[in-house]
Parts: sequence; C-alpha cells; structure tokens
Amino acid sequence: GEAAIVSGMGEQIMRTMLAKECAQQDGDIFTVLDSCFDTFCHTPSLSMFRQRNAGLIILRKDLEDGGSAELGVAHTTQSMGYGYMSAGMASPRARISRKKESDKAAIVAIRL
Repeated sequence: GEAAIVSGMGEQIMRTMLAKECAQQDGDIFTVLDSCFDTFCHTPSLSMFRQRNAGLIILRKDLEDGGSAELGVAHTTQSMGYGYMSAGMASPRARISRKKESDKAAIVAIRL
C-alpha cells in the first residue's frame, strides 16, 4: 500500500499531478522522489513561475514482506518539518529537513 501527501503552491502541484505521479512510480523510495522532483523542477508547464515550491511525504508498506514500511520526504522549499512513529518505537520522532542551496530538492528516506 502507498499514501502520499503534498504541501506547497497548489497550482504548481496540480499542474504536475505531483502526488499521483510519485505514488505510481516503482523503485526504491529515494530514486522515486529524486525522479519526481527532477521532473517537477524542470516541467515546462511551470515555466511562468520563478520558484518551484512543493513538499511531499510518501509512506509505503510492503504487504507481502511482513509489513515493512518506508517513509520518504522531499521538498524544494528551504525547510520542511515532518514526524513519524511506527509500532516498534517508544515515542514519535519529529525532524526538520533543510535543503542545500545547490540542490534542486532535499530528500530523506527512512526504513520503519
């Protein structure tokens, strides 16, 4: 199973169908997010915007692999907060991801 949630400039997200496109891709979560945000940053339909502003969180659970899960976070903004908790954790974790100036997007992949 897979779930995706987006944040950012709604018109940019809708023009690129960011959540749908990323959720439908196969492959390891880091590569999927890198590919999605590369496409997002270079898509011609956003040429009228000087900046691309979006954040995405994807949660994948392998229903055939005993329930292993991955969390992927990506954003083009300077920073993005996220939190998570899994069954084996005593308490939730909250983090702030920060993008380097030279990167098109910051990407975090976590195995839960």
